[in-house]
Amino acid sequence: MKAFAVSTLCCFVMASADAAHARPLYMRGFADEYPKIEPLARIAKCAVCHCAESKTKANGYGEAVAKALGAKNVKDREAISKALIEAETAPSSVPGKTCGDLIRDGKLPAPCPEKKARGGRS
Repeated sequence: MKAFAVSTLCCFVMASADAAHARPLYMRGFADEYPKIEPLARIAKCAVCHCAESKTKANGYGEAVAKALGAKNVKDREAISKALIEAETAPSSVPGKTCGDLIRDGKLPAPCPEKKARGGRS
C-alpha cells in the first residue's frame, strides 16, 4: 500500500510539473530575436512575459505572445519567433509606446508596475 501511495504521488508530481509553465524555448527565442536586450531578459527571466508577483498571470506582452501563438507550450521555433514579432505591436504599459517601441529602445517590452516598498517607504 505504501509503495502504491508513493508511486501515485510521484506520478502526480511529474504530471503537474508543467504547472510552473516554464518555457525555455520562448526565452531562447526571445534572446535570439532581440540580442540587444538579451542581458535584461536573462535577469528578468519570467518577468519578460509575467509580473514578478504572479508567474501564472501574463503581462500585456505575455498575453500578446500567447494570443499570437494560439496554443500553450508551442515548441516550433519558427512559430515562436513569428509570435514574438507579432507581439511587438501590442500596447505597452508606457503611454504612447508599443512593446516593439520599448524593445527598440533597449528596454523590456512590458515593464510591470513597481511594487511600493514595505512600511510606507518609497
